Formats: sequence, C-alpha cells, structure tokens
Amino acid sequence: MNIHGTSGFRTLLTRAVVAIAPVTLAVLGISGVTASTASALPISNLQSECRQANGQWVVEYSTNSTGIRYVSGYECWYRDINGDQYVDLYDRKGNYQGTG
Repeated sequence: MNIHGTSGFRTLLTRAVVAIAPVTLAVLGISGVTASTASALPISNLQSECRQANGQWVVEYSTNSTGIRYVSGYECWYRDINGDQYVDLYDRKGNYQGTG
C-alpha cells in the first residue's frame, strides 16, 4: 500500500479494465462500428489523388432492369515504382473495396 492507501483499488481497477477491453473491442468489431461509411473520402478527392499519382480514373457503370444506367463504382489504375500495375477499387459512395 502506498501513502495514499489506494494501491489495492488501483490494482483492482486495472485488472477490471484489462479484462473488459478485449470484450468491448470484439463487440464493436462484430457490430460494424469500426467500419463506418462516414470515413469515405469525397469522389473528387479520390479522383484528384489518383491523377496526382499519374493514375487513370475510371467510372464504372451498370444498367438496371429498366435500362437505366447508373454509377456502380470507381477504379484508379496506377503503376508502382517498379512499374507493376495495380487498381484500387471503390464502391459508388467512395468506400475503398480493395486493390487488385
């Protein structure tokens, strides 16, 4: 015990936080709180960053059952420093989907 008499309480509190933290993170991950669409960048920013990297910006279109075309996604085609070609894929809202 220290001079303030709180070492037992602090130890108990620390153990409780250590025990609860992984469960809290697991629940947040399962509920999808960590993957919010609010983190998507505006399309104009994505397009600008792609062009600044000497990439080619491509807009993907799809057609619904009534024949109406709509934007279904975006692609940024670029080459790395070794000349290898990649494509970053985004959904129609600008959420990053992966690299191919």
